[in-house]
This record gives sequence, C-alpha cells and structure tokens, in this order.
Amino acid sequence: MRTILTAILTAALPLLALGWSLDLFRAVGLYLFTEQILAGLLALALPTAFLTHTIKGQRRDPAASLPLHDAAAALLGFAAAFYIAVRYGAIFSTLAERPADATIAGAIVLVLVVEALRRVTGLALTLVVVAFLVYALVGHLVPGDLQGRRVALDRLVVYLAFDSNGMLGMPMTVTATVVILYVMFGSFLTASGGGQFFTDLSMASMGRYRGGSAKIAVTASALFGSISGSAVANVASTGVVTIPMMKDSGFRGRIAGAVEAVASTGGQLMPPVMGAAAFLMAEMLQIGYEKVVIAALIPALIYFFAVFVQIDLIAARDGIAPVPADRIPLTRRVMRSGWYFLLPFAVLIGALFWWNAGPGRAAFWATLALLPLGLFLRYAGTGLRLMDLWHCLTETGRIVIDIVLISAAAGLIIGVLNITSLGFALTLTLTDLAGGFLIVLLVLAALLSIILGMGMPTVGVYILLATVLAPTLIELGVQPIAAHMFVMY
Repeated sequence: MRTILTAILTAALPLLALGWSLDLFRAVGLYLFTEQILAGLLALALPTAFLTHTIKGQRRDPAASLPLHDAAAALLGFAAAFYIAVRYGAIFSTLAERPADATIAGAIVLVLVVEALRRVTGLALTLVVVAFLVYALVGHLVPGDLQGRRVALDRLVVYLAFDSNGMLGMPMTVTATVVILYVMFGSFLTASGGGQFFTDLSMASMGRYRGGSAKIAVTASALFGSISGSAVANVASTGVVTIPMMKDSGFRGRIAGAVEAVASTGGQLMPPVMGAAAFLMAEMLQIGYEKVVIAALIPALIYFFAVFVQIDLIAARDGIAPVPADRIPLTRRVMRSGWYFLLPFAVLIGALFWWNAGPGRAAFWATLALLPLGLFLRYAGTGLRLMDLWHCLTETGRIVIDIVLISAAAGLIIGVLNITSLGFALTLTLTDLAGGFLIVLLVLAALLSIILGMGMPTVGVYILLATVLAPTLIELGVQPIAAHMFVMY
C-alpha cells in the first residue's frame, strides 16, 4: 500500500508542474495563484519524504513497516500544505491580520520542511536554515552592523509561509516551471537508451587514447550532464559503466571514483541544460536562460579540458593503456543506431534560441519530440514501452523531491534576509571586510563555496552565496553574470 501511495505522489509531482507550466489549469477554468501550485508541490513532496526516508535520514526499505510518527508527519504535512494550497486566496486577503489558521498551518509546514530537508539532504543545509531562522528571532539582540530588525514569531511564520519572498518564492517557482520539466526530459531520455548512446559515443571517440576509459567517463558525463543537469543522475547513469571500466584499465578505485565525481559535477556546468542553479541564475538576473547558456559554454569547455589534461597526466604516470580495440564500438555504427537522440536536442536548442519558447516549454517540446522516437525506435535493444511512461514519471518525482525541499529551504533563507535586512547588512560587512579589494572578496567567496559545498547541495550553496556575496561582487565592479558564474563555479 505504501509503495503504491509513494508512486502516486511522486508521479503527481511532475504532472502538477507540467500542468502549471503549460497553463492547463486556466484552460479548464481554474484561475490559481502561483503560490497555490507551489503549496501543492509541497503537499506532494512532504509526505513522500517521510514515507521514503527514516528518521536517521536513510532510504526506507519498501518492505519495512512505517513507524507511527512518520505516518503522522506524512499525513500532517500533506494536510497543512494542502490547506494552504486550497485556502491561499482567502487567507492572503487577511494576511496582515495574521489569522490563527494561517499561522498554525504555516508553522506546521515550516517545521516539517526543515525536518524533511534533514532527512533527504543531511544536516549541513538544515543547520544553515535553522541558523537563519534563529537569527530572525534573536537578530535584534546581535550587536554591531549585523543587528537585524525585531520580528514577532507569528509575523515571521506568516511571512515565510505565505509571502512570495519566502518559502513559496522564486526558487520554488523556478523548480516548478523549469527544473522539474528538464528532469522529466532526462528521465525519458535515459529510459529510451540515451544514456547508453552517450556512453557508446564517448567510447567510440575516446577509447583509443591513453587512459581512454577515464576520458570516456568524462566525455559521457559531459554529454549526459548537458541534458540531465544533475550530478547524481549523471553518476547513476554513466558511472555504473565507466567506473568498473576505469578500474579494469588500471586506474585505482579512488581515482576512478574521483574522475566520475568531478566529471559528473561538471555536467551541471555544461550547456544546454545546466541544472537548477543555472535556471535560478537566469531568474535572479532577470535575463533569458539562453544568455546564461552562451556565457557558460566557454568556461565549461575549459573545465572539461583541464580534467582531460589531468587524466592524461595520471595515465602517463601510471602507464594506463587505451581501451582494448574489441571493446570500442565504431562511431558510424553508434551514430547510425542512435542518430535520432540528436533530434530532441535540436528541438530544445531551437526552442530556446529561435522560437522564444522559454526554458520550461523548450523542455516540454523536446520531451514531446523524444516520446515517439523512444516508443518506435530501439537503441541496443532499449526503448520506451507504454509501461515505462509511468516509471519515468515516478522516477522524475523521486529525483526532484530533494530539489523541491531545497528550493523551499532556499526561500526560507531569502525570506529571513529580507524581513530582517540581514542581506543588506551582510553586503556592507563583506565590503568592509574586503577593504574594497576585489581579489580579497573573490578569495573569500571561493573559500566559502568550497567549505559549504562539502556538505550542501549545489543549489543550496549557489542560492546562499548568490544572495549574500554576488551583490557585493557587483558593487565592486564585477559584471552581474560574471559574479553569479563565479559563485556557481
């Protein structure tokens, strides 16, 4: 029963995002606030997190019994978020009065979002969010430049839970209208055999060179990352093939794992699909996503070139030979069998650069172009079956659960920065700390990125630093898109 319920909830997530992105609700006469859709996403994500993750933050065994406290948290999370979604219009009109039902529902959702975040992503980002929430309550007691405005608890709860600058704000909106659709595109592409196609193409082009197995891993991760935008999905798709291949070729296990991790992380930097952080960047800068793609292309190529050079040096030092010729497929044979995987890319790029479709609709049109190809054509015996469509939806929902929760948490951080004026205070403090020297601030930003990135997801680190550090870099003369690119890298 729990498995069926989880599948329904996870499949409903991309369907809700798709319906909103394509404006289907208005087409059938339902005129909804954006915040209602976002609360609906939380109503699906919260119970799923509690159903699939234990209190210790581990994936729950489907055969294991569900503890009563987790069942209660799942039910309460669904009820409170669903209440906000249904009653948002009525509550919003009386929000200044901070009605009791809004305060209670908001408080429940805020607490459960933080707990679900801890279970799904770990302690690092959760502690950062909790620190910001604590600051919102006691920031007026902090001496010096970092002193914040005094905020009453009920006002804080209502602001964070209902305002468009809080939990249901820009990060969640970008996730709902763009990120989920690209994850869905990646899920359908993988199920159609696209991951295998990219691996074979990488093997055909790089296998004959020194250290070829590692270069195959990098090329495959760059190609697959350019459409998945997810380091985890990248490793899951290409790593299962490339890591054993690297070890068989003579690379040590830790080197093989490091190569795949670095290459898959770089997949988030590789256009045309660069992960959630890039879509958030476009929204924060108020520019078209295609401009982010253009700005990211050369740095991404330099990144992968540097990885290639390092791999070649390691292969030369350790005497790693090319992949045996009998394991390398012919490029023309790979292209002859999988040429059709290039068509959805053409649709995606055309929609982004020439049809002005917007990133969300571009992903939808690319997925729509892929579906008949995947259903009627086969690559290495792999293709879409009708029953795979449901699996792709549930897989998309499973992948984006953490993104939805991270986006909600990012909204909480942004909300605290706004309501307490901490964002402005931090900008002034960092400027003074750097003494007006740009290089000092850049080093500080790099160190913070590395330290936070050790335990936090890419999206969480980017939003935090883009909100706090990027404005300071811009104030010191850095171009806005360059400042945000530096923060993301």
